[in-house]
Amino acid sequence: MSIMRTILKSVISPIMVMNNQEIKENKLASFIIVFTASVFGSIISPITYYLYNRSKFEIFLDIGSIIIMFFLSILTWLAACTLFWMISLLFKKEVGFRQITASWGFSYIPNLICIIAYSIVQMSFISLTGNSFIAVLINTLFIMLLVWKTLYFFIEMKFVMKLTGSELLIATIITAMVFLVLMGIDFTVGIQIPML
Repeated sequence: MSIMRTILKSVISPIMVMNNQEIKENKLASFIIVFTASVFGSIISPITYYLYNRSKFEIFLDIGSIIIMFFLSILTWLAACTLFWMISLLFKKEVGFRQITASWGFSYIPNLICIIAYSIVQMSFISLTGNSFIAVLINTLFIMLLVWKTLYFFIEMKFVMKLTGSELLIATIITAMVFLVLMGIDFTVGIQIPML
């Protein structure tokens, strides 16, 4: 199966793709999604924003921050995968780190769409507050992307890691706490869309 076909299938039928035991096939597609989201979020978006607004505002482009944001985006994904792997070890599940990295990367599709949408909103100066039709539409899109990301999380927990109900509850609490810390680190260096 080609990489693009695997990525498309992960949108249409994520359970089938993420639960696929053919790790080699999924690993490359998964990493391409993570890499693309990281490039868009930490390199393309800030550079585009700078080029679009440099004549309107006194802003500067910090290359050092861009490099840090890129590497931190990749490291945050690896940290999330490591957390999932440690949870699987905690509950004695036979899920390898490679299988987790091969499946969790697909959850970055909503991240990528969110980054692109947020970048467009930033450059168009559309207000996300108020009750205008466009504000409601855009906020609805962001909520849908968050729900989509959450679905990938539960697919990862239930179908890849095969957690039971009580294990899933404990894993969700642990993950929420760690994700809050990772999001705080992301925001500190300037990553606006969390890369978890």
